[in-house]
Amino acid sequence: MRTRNAWVRSLLALLAWLPTHALADCIDDAAAYHGVNAQVLRAIGYQESHLNPQAHNRNRNGSEDLGMFQINTIHLPELSRYGIGRQALYDPCVSAYVAAWHLARKVQLHGNSWHAIGAYHSESAGENGIYARAVEGILNRRLAGRTPIAAVHAPAPEPAGQALRDTAQPMRQITLRHTPSRAPDNQPPPDDHWLDAMLANLNQSASLRERFSR
Repeated sequence: MRTRNAWVRSLLALLAWLPTHALADCIDDAAAYHGVNAQVLRAIGYQESHLNPQAHNRNRNGSEDLGMFQINTIHLPELSRYGIGRQALYDPCVSAYVAAWHLARKVQLHGNSWHAIGAYHSESAGENGIYARAVEGILNRRLAGRTPIAAVHAPAPEPAGQALRDTAQPMRQITLRHTPSRAPDNQPPPDDHWLDAMLANLNQSASLRERFSR
């Protein structure tokens, strides 16, 4: 754990010197690693904060949403296993990887559906449907002129655990076009290695990771 914490500290120092386009690439890298759609992940970031790395919101239940992807502080105990603390979530690359990890878990739970996208924000049926339609609208605007995803005005939310039927199929079509996961086929990457992949994607070399472990 001490070595992993040192990696995170060095990662944050490195990110301060990375060009903007390298930070943007982290969304694609994070989506590919966790096997989620990069366009959907970017749309979630836009819905959450308009892609503002310094976004901060306090919720009525006392929790807080931090960073570009508004990662809720309820996840901090679990993220601490990877040496990721509160301040790290303001880094756009760290935020993207955590968001992709969170979205992938929702897809695993609910299937590749709009309900899974809504569950990034809330499992509540009403809030889930509102959020999914908001992300759908962002995607439709972003993909204007290409194959439509679905009508912006989706039907009312269905019971929890079900996708919005009019939009689930187009969502699967988008997913087929996403960058393949870098994990071996049919073998999702162990959680303990996803931070290593983030470092490798940023540096494109093992040498930096070796320096971190000294």
